[in-house]
Parts: sequence; C-alpha cells; structure tokens
Amino acid sequence: MTGFDYFVNYLQEEGYRFKDEGSFISFKYQGTTYLSPKNDSSFLQVLMMWNVENYDKMKILEACNTVNSNKFVVKCIMMDNDSVWVSYESEPSVHTTTEDFDTMMQILEHSSQEFMQELNK
Repeated sequence: MTGFDYFVNYLQEEGYRFKDEGSFISFKYQGTTYLSPKNDSSFLQVLMMWNVENYDKMKILEACNTVNSNKFVVKCIMMDNDSVWVSYESEPSVHTTTEDFDTMMQILEHSSQEFMQELNK
C-alpha cells in the first residue's frame, strides 16, 4: 500500500468524507479544507493552502521561516505570490495508528494557525 492509501483508509475508518479532485483529494478537518495529493510512493503529504495575495512578500517569508524553524515534520512553503502551503509529510505504514494520524492532523492544524498568527503580527 502507498502512504496515500493508508491515509484514505484512516479517513474512511474515522468517518471523514473526502472528495476525489483528480490528482488529489480534499476533506474537512475541524471546519478547514485540507488536501492530499495522490501518489504511488510510500510517502504521504497532507496540506492546507492559504491565500496570501494581500500580504507583503517579506512578511510571508518571515512567517514561513518562523514556522519552519519550530517544526520538524511541517513545511511552510510560499508557492507563488498568491499562496502558501503548510504541509505535513510522513511515511505511514501498517504500524501507523489512528492516534498517529490524529496527531498529524493536530500538528498540521496548529502549524497552519501559527503561520497566520505570525503573518498577522
């Protein structure tokens, strides 16, 4: 199984509804939409996209740097002048528990909120 397959199983087992968007799925967690790109590898990426078109580029980069410097498994990446991805990457396996996936989503949610707090300082 791929990392993506393990994550889809988690979503289904926990009752999360997700939408197949072609090259990725989208789903809601705590009222916020998250995405997970489909792939054939053992790695999994789950991300949240922020629209940052009305912010100063230097402020965006500083906020990303702050989040990145405090986290090991989360990446905050300015994709273009309009969006930032806050991404969690892992390599799930048969040993990955529901609690592990829950923790991943909590870390990603917290990191996304931290990014916006830093951006709005």
